[in-house]
Amino acid sequence: MKRNRDLAVIRVVIATGIASVVTQLLTIREFLTQFQGNEIVIALILFNWLILGGLGTHLARVAAGRHKAKADTLTWFSLVLSTLAVLQLLAIRLLRDVIFIQGSSVGFYATWLFSFLTITPYCLLLGFVLPYSLFVLRADAPDYPGARIYITDNIGDIIGGALFSFVLVYLVEPLAAIFLSHLPLLAAAYLLFAP
Repeated sequence: MKRNRDLAVIRVVIATGIASVVTQLLTIREFLTQFQGNEIVIALILFNWLILGGLGTHLARVAAGRHKAKADTLTWFSLVLSTLAVLQLLAIRLLRDVIFIQGSSVGFYATWLFSFLTITPYCLLLGFVLPYSLFVLRADAPDYPGARIYITDNIGDIIGGALFSFVLVYLVEPLAAIFLSHLPLLAAAYLLFAP
């Protein structure tokens, strides 16, 4: 039973890696489209992504220190993460012309703040889920190596990057790509929740 749950958590980590890379690439692409961007826009998004992911990791550490990490909680966070990806893409697409004058060139700080606010929910939760997965695994095996969970996540990242670069970008629209890339996460969350 414990081994099955550990494998289910590993599947969630791989699926999270797949989904997060596709979401990140689509987010960058959407910002480039909406803000007629260049390398500075990409740098702002990646800067915000890293800062917010690190903050989410810190929050996971705090949460695991106060409460025992549970597989059920990880499942719910994974389901919310799938929902936030779609909402993030829609927010970038729809709010740009609501907040800024249509056709205007948005400045550096406004672009930074807009990107920060629109990606905050997804990035915080994404930064939270990976270390929380480690804490779930360490609930039964306290010596479970942290490096193994990050290697597993990198496997998902590589799969997600290849999936986006060679398949999704050519065959489907951005919202369909978000949906398809999050299907493995939804399936992995279900398999984690089922036992």
